[in-house]
Amino acid sequence: MNISEEIDSFFEIEEIRAELTKGPEFYTIDEIAKMLRMSYITMYRLVEIGDIAASKVAGRWRIAKSALQYYLESRHPFNMDD
Repeated sequence: MNISEEIDSFFEIEEIRAELTKGPEFYTIDEIAKMLRMSYITMYRLVEIGDIAASKVAGRWRIAKSALQYYLESRHPFNMDD
C-alpha cells in the first residue's frame, strides 16, 4: 500500500469512527460489513475466528460498538490527536 492509499484508508477509518459515536450500542454482522465495505462472509469469518468480539442474541450475532472500536484501533492504531 502506498502513502496515498494509507492516507485514504486512515480517513475512511476516521469516518467510521465518527459514525460510531452517533450509532447504536450493538450492530449486526451485516451492518458492520456494509460499514467497513467488506462482504458478509468476510465479517462472519472475523467473528468466528475471534478477531472481532461478538455475542449471539436470539440466534443472531451482535457486535458491540466497543468491540468494533477495539478492532479498528488494533488495525489502524495511528491517531491524529497524538
